[in-house]
Amino acid sequence: MSLNSLSSRTRFLNSSLLHLTRTTSVLRRATAIALYHSYDHPSPPPYPPAETAILSAALPHIPTHGFSDKSLVLGARDAGYLPVSVNLLPRGVFELVMFWLVSRRLGLKETLDGSDGGLRRQWEEQKVGVGGRVRSLVLERLRMNERAGTVGKWQEVRYVTL
Repeated sequence: MSLNSLSSRTRFLNSSLLHLTRTTSVLRRATAIALYHSYDHPSPPPYPPAETAILSAALPHIPTHGFSDKSLVLGARDAGYLPVSVNLLPRGVFELVMFWLVSRRLGLKETLDGSDGGLRRQWEEQKVGVGGRVRSLVLERLRMNERAGTVGKWQEVRYVTL
């Protein structure tokens, strides 16, 4: 292979790589909603209203029926929707699992910033370090599962498919 041929291939690859980099950055800017978090504007809800209603109504059925289609159907009925409405959830039971996790995370945020100051105030008063804070958050999150009665249902989640 000649030096000229190698040089022209290198230039071609460099220009292709530059074009690809520009294209992906333009696409990233065009498709991204926001690459930052604003404290001034609240985040949109994670699910549309109909899905939120069905999933919220399905949560109380998890201790009895687990993370299952039955919980979703009962939740749809409780929310005033036909059982076929669970088809609004494209990933089915996986959506119920994800909604459970999101709702508990939001509940944990409320515990952290509660009306009486929450955990954050206690940590500041007692000068709790990072390790203690992480430990108390993990324990509170586990207590949420225990209070809701879902502790024995988590083994079912490994059989949930997309």
